[in-house]
Amino acid sequence: MTSRRVLITGASKGIGRSVAERLAATGHRPMGIARRAPADFPGEFHVADLADREATAAALEAVVSGGTVDAVVNNVGLVALALLGSIDLDLGVPDELAAAICFLLSEDAGFITGQTIRVDGGGSGAA
Repeated sequence: MTSRRVLITGASKGIGRSVAERLAATGHRPMGIARRAPADFPGEFHVADLADREATAAALEAVVSGGTVDAVVNNVGLVALALLGSIDLDLGVPDELAAAICFLLSEDAGFITGQTIRVDGGGSGAA
């Protein structure tokens, strides 16, 4: 297995944190970026509000100065669940999504390219 340096945005909690923990457990080197640093992140961590261009540039400069970034997990985004109305939505738990993300970053997924993989418990099949 090749150890990779993986940058994870929104890494302080939830999906990002689960991805970092899974990657670290399998010998990779997670590098997290988020607005607040967690107490015991399993790798390198940089505090930055990604909505702030200057703070983001400074954090990315620090990440890149440490060596090559092999992969990026862009986990920052906003979801307005209220806009979904009365749909009964099972969003899953962070570790379920982290498992799929870590698989796609693994050498086992080396032949998968250009695909949309929905990790939603079958929810998109009902639409």
